[in-house]
Amino acid sequence: MTADTVFTGLRFVFDFSVLLLWGSAIYLRVLVAPALASMIWQKMKPVRIPAVWLTCAATVLSLPVRTAMLGNGWPDATAGGLMLDVLLHTSVGTAWIWQAVGTAALLLSFALPQMRGRMLATALSAGFLLIGLAMIGHASMHSGITGLLHRASDALHLLSAGAWVGSLAPVFLILCPATATTFAGEARLALMRFSTAGHLAVALALLSGVVNTLMIVGGLPIDWSAPYQQLLCLKIAGVGVMLALALANRYIAVPRLSRQETAIIWLRAGTIAEIVIATVVIALVAVFGMLEPFP
Repeated sequence: MTADTVFTGLRFVFDFSVLLLWGSAIYLRVLVAPALASMIWQKMKPVRIPAVWLTCAATVLSLPVRTAMLGNGWPDATAGGLMLDVLLHTSVGTAWIWQAVGTAALLLSFALPQMRGRMLATALSAGFLLIGLAMIGHASMHSGITGLLHRASDALHLLSAGAWVGSLAPVFLILCPATATTFAGEARLALMRFSTAGHLAVALALLSGVVNTLMIVGGLPIDWSAPYQQLLCLKIAGVGVMLALALANRYIAVPRLSRQETAIIWLRAGTIAEIVIATVVIALVAVFGMLEPFP
């Protein structure tokens, strides 16, 4: 297995974990009533804790893998001198230091005594890590003012998309029948707030996505001889399906929650479908993020 393939897998694990942590933490901390948020935060522990450790593992492993990619393959992965050169003298090393700092902050969030403080610290650490992703990949292809604008657009894209897809897990738990019954008023308010804030998150994700595409490809991704553009089109199609599901949930299912018991079933099914598609989209990004935009 090549170093490039391993790094693609690490990138998927890292992106998926951090997006989940960022979106779920910021949603529960800001938009959900404290009692309900605390209960959902506890329910997410079997997913949340592994996500933190997977983030740590991906961070630790990515430096030797990137060293192998920049060197002569796996024999260079553990070459201390080369790894130090990569760390101190390349943009890859700078991005890794940023990632290591954010990962350390994520671990330290466990030490905070109050649950809501841990939510906020998790959100800030994960958001910091997402911004760091804009330092590498295609967002670093430009320099000067153009480069800064591209990185800013990419960071906005990651934060807004993460706020959307990362919130889907706690939304699904809020839709559980027991939760929806025990916290009826809080659950309905949380869903309405998710729908409202989701409009802004989706709009920002779409706008920044268009800007990124124009800055990387220079136009529409219609050159099917380039695998990068093929996978980008698949990503766009996946996001389009997610958007359609989100709109159906917001304007068809949510208004019927108080009148039809089947509405919550449709909401749960739609949320599961969004999570599955989002996972595929993240995997696509991990793959085409390693490719050249043009053949």
